[in-house]
Amino acid sequence: MRIVIYGLAKTGTTALFSKIRNSLPPTAICLFEPTALRGSIILRGRLIAALRGDLSPHVLAKVLPLGVMTPAVERFDRFDKQILLVRDPRDRLVSRLLYDAYKPEFAASDRALAGFIQRLRAKEANPLSVPLTELIGCFPQRPSERFDLSIWASHYRFAMIERSFEFHDRRPDIQVFRYEDLVANRFAGLEAYLGFPLGGTDAVTPELGRVLRTRGAGAWRNWFTPEDIPQLEPLLQPYLDRYYPNADWRLAEAPSVERRHASDYVLRIANEQRVGLGLPAFALPAETGA
Repeated sequence: MRIVIYGLAKTGTTALFSKIRNSLPPTAICLFEPTALRGSIILRGRLIAALRGDLSPHVLAKVLPLGVMTPAVERFDRFDKQILLVRDPRDRLVSRLLYDAYKPEFAASDRALAGFIQRLRAKEANPLSVPLTELIGCFPQRPSERFDLSIWASHYRFAMIERSFEFHDRRPDIQVFRYEDLVANRFAGLEAYLGFPLGGTDAVTPELGRVLRTRGAGAWRNWFTPEDIPQLEPLLQPYLDRYYPNADWRLAEAPSVERRHASDYVLRIANEQRVGLGLPAFALPAETGA
């Protein structure tokens, strides 16, 4: 059986890949975000499996279909089982925003990091004091330009919503699976589709630990503010209409943003990137005693 998992970044594709991989025999050929689908890769995996006594190993691939380095996704259309992982776009927006601190050009900038973390600390202290759109503004399209929310929204609409719909429309029979079911361990429907139980762990390998933050759902209600709704509801509602038709826009009555899931997480992944760049760890001046 050949299985492919599709999904946008920060929709839980790594966890689902791990879950399925750990539910398959150890001879399965697993392709994690391949930059190309070469026959030689599959052939090598089959030879190794054959040496272990498996002449027909499973193949599992995780593909970010809209990624810059993604191979031609049409190559995966021949796979027996195709899964599209979706996530509430409001939760995904928060998760992606924080993960953007891992980008090399951002992590390398003390000024950019300091500004972002300071705004996060302010939001942790008073979640209503800092709109999410203000945090989004910490990541201009180009460092030399001032942030323009309308330009950002236009780009997001095309790249994350319209292209996602186009991808799905071309594959109307694909199996849709929600991130919310993944984190709640609701696998009955997916197991019926795949034809085998998903008893393996969804733990990711240590080198990919940075992709994990809360493993929860619905936290957007703590991050969005009343000022955000007029700006973001028109942008995200079409995605909700398609995949979450019963979704509402109620915000938390007493919002809370935990530091370990916000500024501490950003510091952790940014400093992980800085190690790779040969830069010293970053800390706010007040925290270094400077």
